[in-house]
Amino acid sequence: LDLNGHNVIMTKPLVVNGNLTIVDDSKSGAITNINENVINNNGTLTIKNGSYIANEKNAITNSGTLTIDNGTLTSDKEYRIHNTGTLIINNGSIASVNKAGIYSTGNSTINGGTITTEHVEAINTYNSELVINGGTITSVESNGALLTGTSKFTLNEGEVIGQTNGVYSNNANNKVYINGGHIKGETSSGLYTNATTELNGGVIEGFTYGVYNYGNNTTTIGNNDGNINIDSPIMKGDSYGL
Repeated sequence: LDLNGHNVIMTKPLVVNGNLTIVDDSKSGAITNINENVINNNGTLTIKNGSYIANEKNAITNSGTLTIDNGTLTSDKEYRIHNTGTLIINNGSIASVNKAGIYSTGNSTINGGTITTEHVEAINTYNSELVINGGTITSVESNGALLTGTSKFTLNEGEVIGQTNGVYSNNANNKVYINGGHIKGETSSGLYTNATTELNGGVIEGFTYGVYNYGNNTTTIGNNDGNINIDSPIMKGDSYGL
């Protein structure tokens, strides 16, 4: 489906049950839904570019496989992406105000792009896995990423910034792996966790704490190979690094 610069206005969602790739060769096309979700994906959907605007509901609800190579997703009231399937983001822009840019109970991989929210966490995971290999994730007033339920979080590269905490894990059953990248909490901690946590690389910085472990689980720093690496990971806080 090539939008070819056209602006499509709908009152019902575009439902995908098979394989669909949406492109916009002119890079000025858009699909707007004034009442419901823009897209309900139950199949395999690839978005190459274009704008997807939801006035009342989610920009995309995904229970299949969704790949975003580029494009812009906005929603005035609900999630930009509500994911219960498999989500892969390679590039693009996701902007939100009152709900998370991504709410996921499925598996999500972020390789690039920007995810920005105003009043709430940029990403909220519940009983799911989130892998970040690149991109910039920012919350202007809340946590960059919120991990709930039993979730697994891996940061290899990229940046996660929150006004309060960069990454906040609030369940002792979560697993957190920081192998690289940059986490920053502007007014609290870079990483605020009660989960089993492994810190193998990256820069983690906060206003008070770089890393704050408030539970009974273990935080492991570096590989258990008998060597001490004084350069990685880096943990910085005005009061404590850890």
